[in-house]
Amino acid sequence: MVAGEVRTLAQDSAESAKDIKKLVEDSVIKVSQGQLVISQVSDSFDEINRSVVQVHDLVEQIEAATGQQKQMVDQINAAVQSLEELNQQNVALVEESSASSYSLSEQTLNLKQQISFFKVANKQTIETPVASKIAKRIDTTVINLEDGEQVRLQSTAEAAPELVTFDSLPATQEEEEWDDF
Repeated sequence: MVAGEVRTLAQDSAESAKDIKKLVEDSVIKVSQGQLVISQVSDSFDEINRSVVQVHDLVEQIEAATGQQKQMVDQINAAVQSLEELNQQNVALVEESSASSYSLSEQTLNLKQQISFFKVANKQTIETPVASKIAKRIDTTVINLEDGEQVRLQSTAEAAPELVTFDSLPATQEEEEWDDF
């Protein structure tokens, strides 16, 4: 009986050894598979890390481009503001010009009314105190009157700036009947 039991024990031991060997082999296979999975997970983490770095670089590039665009927009805003100021100055100058033109038109009509009493022949010289101020600023000025007539003011010389020559258009037949003064 003892030999039978030893045999049974030996067979049980052999089977247990085979089971253990099989369990060890299964464990080795599972450990190898686990190492493969860990390696794949590590590769995935490396890829995720590279992607995060790329996203970070892209965000920095976007931030730099946004800063440049902000500077450009600020420059454009400054240029537009400068143009707006220039436009307002131009509007003011146009208004002043318009007012001056209107005033000059009224003065021209007033002057025409004042000199309409006199007939001035072509190339006649008239001395006036105001003429010296005009002659210092203007060499020749043509004044278009509303009735189509033109009067030319010309300074005669720097030595006598108070002399101004009035050149009028050829006299009409009615005007020719006047005597020269």
